Amino acid sequence: MDQMQMQMVFQMGGGYTFEVVGSSQVPTIGDEEKHAMTIVMAVSGSGDFLALQGILTGKTDQSTPSKDTYLQAEMDKLGFIFEYSDMTIYWSNMKTMKLWVTNILVPYWKSKMMEFNVLGQECILQLDAWKVH
Repeated sequence: MDQMQMQMVFQMGGGYTFEVVGSSQVPTIGDEEKHAMTIVMAVSGSGDFLALQGILTGKTDQSTPSKDTYLQAEMDKLGFIFEYSDMTIYWSNMKTMKLWVTNILVPYWKSKMMEFNVLGQECILQLDAWKVH
């Protein structure tokens, strides 16, 4: 099982203006703002992609998408999970890593053990050298 994490920017900052070409004062849009989240993804040795975990900045469930958000039913069907970081950043941390193992890896592994009738089979999780792991 390989697991990786990446930043997903859903509002790019700056570089775009609505001023007339040649203007001497040109404010940019969104330069100071960056809206992003970390996406945790994994693929099994057999090539199965596990559900995604999205990690957003925040300290409450209010930081995550509403349960009636657009395409929520499809995300639920695929097992996607959104977590808040409980910090002022959107990077994965020990809390979100444990939630990923509990809510995504363990259910996947249990379903595979049932599918192949190998209850009690060990699972090897390969992680990079990131200190939270």
